[in-house]
Amino acid sequence: MSILLQGIRRGALAAAAGGLLLAAEQVRDANAAQDGESTTALSPDSDGGGTSMKLTCGPDRVLIGVIGASGQWVDRVQGVCMQVTYDGKWIGSETTTPSSGGTSGTPYSIRCATNSAVVALSGRSGQWVDKLQVHCKPLSFNGTVTGSMVLAGAAGGTGGTTGFGPNVCDQDRPARALAIFGGGNVVVASTVDRVGLTCSRPSVFGLKAISLMSFETFIPNLSRGDVTLTRAAPAAETVTLTSSDASVASVPATVSFSIGQTTNSFTIRPGSTGGCVQITAADRGISRSQPFVVQPAIPDIAHFNLGSEKRLLIAPGTYKGSVMVDTQHGLTVTMSSDNPRVATVPATVSVMRTGIADFAITAVGRGCAKITATYGPWTIHHYVMVENIPG
Repeated sequence: MSILLQGIRRGALAAAAGGLLLAAEQVRDANAAQDGESTTALSPDSDGGGTSMKLTCGPDRVLIGVIGASGQWVDRVQGVCMQVTYDGKWIGSETTTPSSGGTSGTPYSIRCATNSAVVALSGRSGQWVDKLQVHCKPLSFNGTVTGSMVLAGAAGGTGGTTGFGPNVCDQDRPARALAIFGGGNVVVASTVDRVGLTCSRPSVFGLKAISLMSFETFIPNLSRGDVTLTRAAPAAETVTLTSSDASVASVPATVSFSIGQTTNSFTIRPGSTGGCVQITAADRGISRSQPFVVQPAIPDIAHFNLGSEKRLLIAPGTYKGSVMVDTQHGLTVTMSSDNPRVATVPATVSVMRTGIADFAITAVGRGCAKITATYGPWTIHHYVMVENIPG
């Protein structure tokens, strides 16, 4: 017997040409349309010079710092980037954006605190950016920032006629790119004319899905499931697994991913009795669940077989079931449900001499119901899982 339940924004890749003029070309940022993208105000510039460019971290990283070189002015800027998890933690290794160009000045490095991102810039400027200050906030869930803004550090000199900022990212977004005008030059040295931030939520790293090889298994047969991440793991990652009733079906406590892995499998082990469970994968504030049914050992289907047209029943609704017998023990099958609030069946089913009869399974509400059928010397059980879909 068996019952089957069934935005695109403009950007630039910077290149220095002789240290005097900076070239820029259009690039597409695949993540810009995720929740919108905005650019902060740029620092003021008294002579209006420079070439526009966008030094981007890419769709799956945030800006966690600024490096470059400076002296009396800010000569060069370059973003430091990091992937982040759904719960706002850094993961993997740092990368850098292209550089604005320029070869003069003393190197500097401004970094946010661990698990934070750049959200604002401030400083002083005149004809060029004289002083640059970087401000950060802690990362929060799903690529947002939260909490108070903290000054991470500064670069450049003490000159400049106009103070600016902090020019802050809006809507709790972190920065994902430096928006600059570069290319002002003093004798033979390039400088940064204007600077700002491009802000949007990144594509975060975390749990994507759990999938099961089959909706059900029969005792004692093992089954398999797969856990999938949003992308290849940038560092070793462990996902937690649970079963809502380990006596019905058990799963390992965790699934581990090595660097570069996107999907990994686990084994589902049926218990000694049948029933319905939810198998859940959880990681960093995200959880995904799948229903699973464990049926009693396969009965003698040569004499008695029971089936349903659907794998997963949706309440409210009526579904066709069928029963098949060998007709050697009469033409009546007695049936019952142990949970009529979940599913009901008729008390008896009259079988035609062909040995097959249809009957109605009525899905009433969410849950698990054990259907018991008796025919001659055989009593068999099958579990029906029902879900409620709000209308």
